[in-house]
Amino acid sequence: MAKVLLVLYPDPVTGYPPVYARDSIPVLDGYPGGQTLPTPSAIDFTPGQLLGCVSGELGLRAFLENSGHELIVTSDKDGPDSEFERQLLDADVVISQPFWPAYLTAERIAKAKDLKLALTAGIGSDHVDLDAAIARGLTVAEVTFCNSISVAEHAVMQILALVRNFVPSHQWVVDGGWNIADCVERAYDVEGMDVGVIAAGRIGRDERWAFRELSSEVVIYRNSLPIYLNRSQIIPEVQPLTQLGWMEDFNYLASIIVVGEVGPQWSSVLSCIETALDAIPGINFGASEIACGGWVVRFMTRTATDLTIAKQCIWAIARRSLLGLEAFDLRK
Repeated sequence: MAKVLLVLYPDPVTGYPPVYARDSIPVLDGYPGGQTLPTPSAIDFTPGQLLGCVSGELGLRAFLENSGHELIVTSDKDGPDSEFERQLLDADVVISQPFWPAYLTAERIAKAKDLKLALTAGIGSDHVDLDAAIARGLTVAEVTFCNSISVAEHAVMQILALVRNFVPSHQWVVDGGWNIADCVERAYDVEGMDVGVIAAGRIGRDERWAFRELSSEVVIYRNSLPIYLNRSQIIPEVQPLTQLGWMEDFNYLASIIVVGEVGPQWSSVLSCIETALDAIPGINFGASEIACGGWVVRFMTRTATDLTIAKQCIWAIARRSLLGLEAFDLRK
């Protein structure tokens, strides 16, 4: 029998269960790129119900207790006298949520003698002391991709809210006014604007595709002078998306650029990269030297896993060949 400790958001102040805005939610069978959604054999809740709070219990109570495990749920997580601190001492598993993290410090990990798994019901592990977890042999895991699209949608909403001056405009109405000129004095149309997205991976990709046109520009400067320029633009009306390579099952694109002083080392490094990438199935790539010193590698993969493998491969070769260092794990 295992003791599972859930640290979840407090219930809504209006009570639980809430009055739902919808009777159902769309049924999805996979993520973009081919990764499948979880496929439990059975569930005892209705999809769309609020599970991510104390009373929702992530829908796990019946599942765990029917298998003989103990489930403890709390939102009290901070300080030495918190419920989390007390229950952690003999917990086997800790599950917490993004934006309401149960911090697993080195001190807490040392106290939790039975702890074997720290799981985020979402994405991220910044709340866990990873060095202490590694030294202890503690598994730290997350539910990859589960809220990437949610975060991308939220980011797009924030962009639109800022450009349209939504929050100050809403406040005028809340205060009983109808001051149109005050609302629009700092409001603009997104149409025709350049919307900059500084991001990588699934979230950044979904943010960019929320807009009609995609343009990408990378400029690298040395001594205030541009030494590398990479610019691309995709306009669906001119170049249909069906003509693009990633619509042929290539869902992920990336570029890695390294610049430095001109020298013979670049050719040998690029040769090593080409040999290594050739050995990875399911990847298309192109690699070339930069005249001012350096190289650029562009590659396309069918899955996020292949993208990570290619990225780690290039990173390891670059560090070993150029710096004489071993590669460490890259995080998004």
